[in-house]
Amino acid sequence: DRLLPWRASPLRLAWFGHQSNLQPVYALAQAIVNARLRCPIELLMVSRDGFGAREFCEIFSHHHGRRCRVRFVEWSPDSTQRALHECDMAVLPADAALRKTRLKSANRVVEILRAGRLALAWPIPSYAQFACHACIAEDIVGGIGWAMSHRAQALKRIQVGQAYVEQKFSPDVVGASWLDALRQVTGTRAGATN
Repeated sequence: DRLLPWRASPLRLAWFGHQSNLQPVYALAQAIVNARLRCPIELLMVSRDGFGAREFCEIFSHHHGRRCRVRFVEWSPDSTQRALHECDMAVLPADAALRKTRLKSANRVVEILRAGRLALAWPIPSYAQFACHACIAEDIVGGIGWAMSHRAQALKRIQVGQAYVEQKFSPDVVGASWLDALRQVTGTRAGATN
């Protein structure tokens, strides 16, 4: 119910990730400013400190804070969960030119959906299975606009996505998959226990 409430305060976006992935977030912040969306945006960046993100946020917000304010928070499991709890949507931009982009796992989309938030993510192979549960497209800013204009559809994607994540990515399901893989590698029978 918190998704995109019509209010004067900013639409709250969150991004969390490794400091090596900061450049696409910087580019997204600039794209948000250039798009001149109908409401102000607050983008929370959760990452490790000491790699320039804190400084970027201060300088960027000084120049563009009326349209897009970017805040930095030092990464921790708790700060990531808090950011997901407090945001309206979460963004996962990527740099298509980097080879590592195509190799990323789906863990961040899973965490966003598990938290009950809409994921707006760059289309990489591991995200394809979430196409019906998130906004998977190169134009993340366009996805923000779509979600603002299609609130009911965005909420439905989240609800269906949460059920999908529970079915395919719950801790029990993932744990059983790892146990099966380990048993295959070690040659242990499925019924054997230690």
